[in-house]
Amino acid sequence: MAINRREVDDMRKHSAWIIELLLDLLFPARGRHRSADAPPAPERRERRSQRARRRALWLAVHGIDAGPRRIHGVEVGC
Repeated sequence: MAINRREVDDMRKHSAWIIELLLDLLFPARGRHRSADAPPAPERRERRSQRARRRALWLAVHGIDAGPRRIHGVEVGC
């Protein structure tokens, strides 16, 4: 139902939607996105586990116990 004299609906929301879509295409969101040259999954897994080992070592050097949360399949409380 149009509310103006020419019986034309308000096009502002449609125009805004189109402009927003075009801006999203021209300027993609910032953040952690994988690029085309991202390392394969096993390499990412190895990097993640190495980062976890380094973090645990850093915490141990500073006197914080960051032992495993799960030992032989059993949850270990802190």
